[in-house]
This record gives sequence, structure tokens and C-alpha cells, in this order.
Amino acid sequence: MSNSVIAILNEPKGLIDPKRVLKEGHSNTKAQGSSTACIIALTDEGIQAINLGDNGFIVVRDGSTIYGSPVQQHGFNFPYQLECGRNGDLPSSGQVSTVPVASGDVIVAGTDGLFGNLFHNEITDS
Repeated sequence: MSNSVIAILNEPKGLIDPKRVLKEGHSNTKAQGSSTACIIALTDEGIQAINLGDNGFIVVRDGSTIYGSPVQQHGFNFPYQLECGRNGDLPSSGQVSTVPVASGDVIVAGTDGLFGNLFHNEITDS
């Protein structure tokens, strides 16, 4: 993900494109292993996001979840994952979302450790 941070710094000010950032970050990664990814940018239009795998985010308004990013899995306990080489999923497989937000909304981003163990209402009730 450090390459995604570098890609964000190269984006035009105020125009961060999460899909482009993920693609750029992935193309510059040479490390072995795999990873899920969730990149979110707050813009004048709301949230622009790309999610790949079983992590994600929810948008909470007035104590209720108004949006939850979809989980991407090939099968049970087999999430989409970026990887160097031929076996991983591509950044283009990520789910792109545009979600309008309002003042006072809360954005909760997390890994499968959060969303795999708690229902959305359990997160909003905490």
C-alpha cells in the first residue's frame, strides 16, 4: 500500500481517483505476497472508492448504515486479492463506488476482521 500512497501524492490536487491510485500502486509493487485493498477519497460529490476483496467500508447516517461496500470473494474464505505475478486479481476487478455523503455522516473502513465478525448494526450501535 505504500506505493498507493506515492500514487496519491502524484494525483492532481483535489482530484484523487482511487481506481487509478490502486492500479498505479499495484503496478509499482514488486513484493511477494497478496493483499486486499480499499481506497477511499472524499470529494465534493461524496465518496469515490475502490474496494477489492473482503475489506470495505460503510457509511453511517443518523445511526443507520446507508451504504455498505460489497464483499468480493471467489468463494467462501477466498477473497479477491492483488498479487505480483499471474495468480492474483487485477486492480480492474475492484468494485468502484460513488456514494453521496452529508455533513455528520460517519465513514467506517475496515478489514474482514471487522466486517467478518460484526454485522453493520453491531458496528453502528457501538
